[in-house]
Amino acid sequence: MSATLLVRDLEPETKTALQAQAARNGRSMSAEARMILRDALRENPADNLTAAEHARRFFPSYLRVEGGIPEFGEPPANAPDVD
Repeated sequence: MSATLLVRDLEPETKTALQAQAARNGRSMSAEARMILRDALRENPADNLTAAEHARRFFPSYLRVEGGIPEFGEPPANAPDVD
């Protein structure tokens, strides 16, 4: 048996984006919303991890970098001067 879901106070930009995405996929807005909800709820929480979080789970603690891994774009504190 199917359930009915009413979404109130949806921002106009969100509605417009949903309409556009539904049109691109050849679906009604309701069908598109169902697909989005279904996909979001089936998603593996591990897929939402950053690369660093995946690495922390994969590598044992003795292989971890002391002080953590700097964010992309930050030069390491001990980087040689190449100028």
